[in-house]
Amino acid sequence: LFPKCYSCSSFRPSTSKLPLYERQYRGEQQRLTEAEKVGAELAREEAKATIEAMDKWLPELRRLANG
Repeated sequence: LFPKCYSCSSFRPSTSKLPLYERQYRGEQQRLTEAEKVGAELAREEAKATIEAMDKWLPELRRLANG
């Protein structure tokens, strides 16, 4: 699954893919919320890990994309 790559040292985000990353980020936030509601621990951990990985590079990518 591609979100697992978001924390890999070889992953290089692209400003051209920012809309995709933004959708992914919102989707993972929703997945985290839903997983917490129903007690789905594995889904919660996966969503949380993806969000934490994206939090490390998404703000800078947004800044670069918006000049």
